[in-house]
Amino acid sequence: QLTADKKLAQVAPEPDEQTAIVDPAGLVFIQAHGPSRARGASGAIYEWLGIKSEEAFPEPVRAAVRAAGQAKLHRYGTHLVIHVVGPNLHMIPAGPDAAEAAIEKLAGAYASTLAEFASSGAVALRMLPVSGGIFAGRFADDIPWMTFAAL
Repeated sequence: QLTADKKLAQVAPEPDEQTAIVDPAGLVFIQAHGPSRARGASGAIYEWLGIKSEEAFPEPVRAAVRAAGQAKLHRYGTHLVIHVVGPNLHMIPAGPDAAEAAIEKLAGAYASTLAEFASSGAVALRMLPVSGGIFAGRFADDIPWMTFAAL
């Protein structure tokens, strides 16, 4: 967890082999740049997984995650990770239906994530908001309630 003074603090035990975690990945990293160039939450996840120096994601991940809203479960040793690309909410046109359109896009990403979890055999899921960082755009302050609505 990131503290108010921008330091990482571990507030829970590390996930075990029966817990899947969600990686809110960027599509360009999945398809082109690989884990080595990722930052933020994804960069921290890749560091924890021991794949931060990798130039590319495993082929099954690259093959399955080709667009926003898609997700893929992958096992790294004893760690289960669901890579999901959330929508870039900057791309939602302004207007009275903008929040509803953003929620619909988020719902698709969460549906893909939960489908991967359901097939994983894991008994627990650790999730952080999808599109909650740089892809939130003008919805940054609304991500908590929009996430709830999308789920």
